[in-house]
Formats: sequence, structure tokens, C-alpha cells
Amino acid sequence: MTKELFFSVEPGFVVEHARDLVLSDDWRGALSFLMEGLEGMTLDMAVAILKGERSISTDEDGMCDGPQDPNDTRLKRYLGTAAWQTAGIYRSRGEFYQPYAYIAGFGRADKAYAREHLERMGNECVTLDEYRVLRAKYHMYSRESDLVFFNLQETAALFKRVQGPAFWVPTFNEPKEALAAYREHRDLSRIGDSEEAENAYFEPKCWEFYEDAIRDGVVYGSRGSDELLDQPTQAILDRLTELADSIGQAKVQEEAEVESGGSPGKKRGMFFQTRPPAKAAEEDYELEVLRLRIGQQAPKFGGYLDLLVRDEAGDRLVKVPAAPFLNWASRHATMDTHEALPKWRPVSPTGMKMGGDNPMHTDWWLGAGLPLRAAYDMDHPVNRAAWRFATGLGRAEGHDCVRLAGDGTVFGQVVFPKPNEAVPEGSIAVVPYAGVDYELAMLSACKGGRGAVVSAVGGKLAHLATVARETSCRVLVVDDAMEAFQEGQFVTINLDLLTVKCHETYLSTPDPLDL
Repeated sequence: MTKELFFSVEPGFVVEHARDLVLSDDWRGALSFLMEGLEGMTLDMAVAILKGERSISTDEDGMCDGPQDPNDTRLKRYLGTAAWQTAGIYRSRGEFYQPYAYIAGFGRADKAYAREHLERMGNECVTLDEYRVLRAKYHMYSRESDLVFFNLQETAALFKRVQGPAFWVPTFNEPKEALAAYREHRDLSRIGDSEEAENAYFEPKCWEFYEDAIRDGVVYGSRGSDELLDQPTQAILDRLTELADSIGQAKVQEEAEVESGGSPGKKRGMFFQTRPPAKAAEEDYELEVLRLRIGQQAPKFGGYLDLLVRDEAGDRLVKVPAAPFLNWASRHATMDTHEALPKWRPVSPTGMKMGGDNPMHTDWWLGAGLPLRAAYDMDHPVNRAAWRFATGLGRAEGHDCVRLAGDGTVFGQVVFPKPNEAVPEGSIAVVPYAGVDYELAMLSACKGGRGAVVSAVGGKLAHLATVARETSCRVLVVDDAMEAFQEGQFVTINLDLLTVKCHETYLSTPDPLDL
């Protein structure tokens, strides 16, 4: 005999069970439970329930969704637990990490651990930052996957790899922001010996590597790498040799001071108030190598731009590497501007100036030959000019246009070519008409898939339009173009959306800059 059983499910149980799945790190299962178990449930509705914005109730027709009571005790407990679990998630290269501890001080144990690993590496030398990470690894929960970030709010913050959170949970692209968000809900564990702490920066080792490289007349891109930089000039080799010698001399000086009972640096808590001489010499060498690498990469990615700088001595032009400077300046500009910029592979590591800093900023600053210690001096005339430029790049005045040929987005600097005159690759060449006199300007501006030609008059059958369709160049018409644009102005053109944005910023034109 078959018996039929009838039962009902309370709406509260459905909501509580789905939210319990979220707290069990099964947010996908929570979505499936709601969407597959309840007829008419949509993804947006399910997400709103799991975020605590909506709930489920019953009426004469059955279950229906409605607003969630924000004062519900169970809701507050759920949201508090969820925020605690997902606090400060940092995302990097498709992986997710969460802070869990900070190193209160480096001591004898992590020093011995680092030395053991250095001995296994034989003749392969490491930088001071790499040595510091080795010492931090001793304290990590998982030495294979954990990350360490220095000079944030803590001496050294450790991050562990975690599962990816639900897609509606906010994550952070900067470790400093993730750490601050974590501390709003949780406290970091404290590990390490702070009573007999040692400076993890000390014990420079890589100067021996530099000596060998200079003697052989070569400069490597990184320690332990076979990547050779282009052959530097004799002047650069002489400068690097001088710096390498100063490292060795400083090391001897420090050892003599220690033997005589002195100290290589004046300590203030964990850190040296003044850098030990050997470390200072090593840092100078590192910066020189980075400048060499930036200088070799810059001509391949847009070359240099003339940044107008005004100070008490008057106006002067500072040459800055174009690609890293524009990528840094455009970080607050519109997305189409950013995507149209010349590509740049960062040379400087993140964290040279401070934890989580922008390597694009470091690259253009060093590439301009400027001292790194002044990079955050807001009164520095180059900084004032750069920030003024970046602010102007975020503002734009729009113009209507007619597309004659080409598509996509391009960002470039306005030039006014003469008839039969070539222009720099990637330029926005503004011409009075789309005739044969400006074919050379078009071909040179649009070389490499960059650049465009803006004509004051022209049609689909104009000479430049016809040639452009055969050569994949961009040509457009803007009324009164000869008056609408100014030499040196930066422009973003989106031929898919038919928009032309003139940014309120210039480089080598003095009038718009009043510093």
C-alpha cells in the first residue's frame, strides 16, 4: 500500500539554509539551492537574498520575495559572520589572498633559515629585497603560496591564499587597502621576536654578483637570470664599476665599525634612521641598472615626452619616458583613454618607494633621471607639473566627428603637419583637407596601428579616405579642426562610438601650465 506524505517548508528555513551554505564557503551551492528549488527565482533575486537585502515570505499564492527586515537578529549575525570571514580579500593574478599575521621582529631563527637557503643557491646572488622575503618565509603558514608585504601599517604583513569569495563580495587590488579592510573586522596575529629583533635588510650579498658582471663587461636584467641588457656604453660601465667598488668599500667599513664595537647604522626601533653605507651603495647601483633598462625599453614604446616644468629658475623641459608616464597619468581618466595608450612592461618592482606603489610612476621618474627620494615630494616642480598634467588628462571636451576610414580607439598628441611632411608615429595629425598632400603624414602617424588623421573637410571619396581603407589607417572629419585643436594637445578618438575627446593638458606648450 502506497502512502502519500505531505509537508511544507517554512520560508525562514529556505533563507537560513541558503545563507548557512554561504558561511560554509559554498556560495555556489547557495545560489543553486535557491534557483533550482524555488520556481521563478532569478539570479538577481537569489543574490539579493544572500546579500541580506531581500527575504522570502508567504501569502495566499505561496512564497514570494520581499524586503528584508534590517533589524532582524539572525540577519545581523549572518552579515557580521560573512563580513568577518571575507574581510580584506586581496586579488592578484587571478588568485585571492587574505591577511592573517604580521612579523613583529626578525630574529636569529629566520636569519639562520635564510642563510641555509642562500648556501643551497651557491653562487647565485640575491637582492636585499629577496633576502628579506627569505627571512619572512620562515614565519609563513605556507611557504609555497603565502605572500609578504613590507612597510604597510605593520613591519611585514603576511597574506595566505584563500578560496575565491562570492562574486558580490568586494575585493582589493592593493594590499594596503586589503589590510585596512581586514583590520576593520579582525585583528592580525603577532609572530616573530621583537625583543631581539634584527634588521632584515642587513647583510648585503649581491654586490659580489655586480663585481663579476662589471668585470665581464655585461649587465644582467635580474640576479640569477641569463637575460642580458643591450651592451651599455663605456661611460655607463665606468659608472657601474664605481658604484660596485663603493659597495665593497662600504662593506669593509661596516665590518671594521662592528669589530670596534660600533654600529653600521643608527637604530630607531626596528629600522635604521640612516641607511648603512653598504645598503645605500647597493641601492644606488640598483637604481642605475633600472635606469639603464628603462632607457633601453623606452624607444620601443613611444620614446620620450617633454614635460614643461616651472620653478624659480624659470621654464625648462624634462624628458620623461612616454609610455609609463602616460599610463600613470591616465589611471583616473576614462577607460577608452587608458586602453589606447602605448603598452609598457614595468621595469621597477612594486614597493620601491612604499608598499604597493605604482611601478609605472617609479619607471617614468627614474627614466627622467630624477632622485627616487624626491618621488613623493609634492613641492618638487616635476611632481607639480606631472600632477597638473594628470589632472588635465581626466578632463575632456568632446567634438562631433564623421568617420571616413578605420575603427577602434586611439590616443595621441596633436601635430599640424606641413604638406608632404612626416609626423611621429602615433600622432593625431590635424590637416586642412584630406588630399594627397597629407598622405605621408597619414602613413607615418598611423604606422604600427596607432595614430589618426583629423581633417577639417573631406568625404568618403577623398584621397586620404581611399588610401586609408587600403592601409588600415584612421581618417575622420571634425568641423573647424584647424581651430578646434591645439599643437601638443592630447586627444582620445573612438571611431566605434564616433567620439573625439580633447584633454585639457599639454606637455611642452607653456601657456596652459601656470605652476
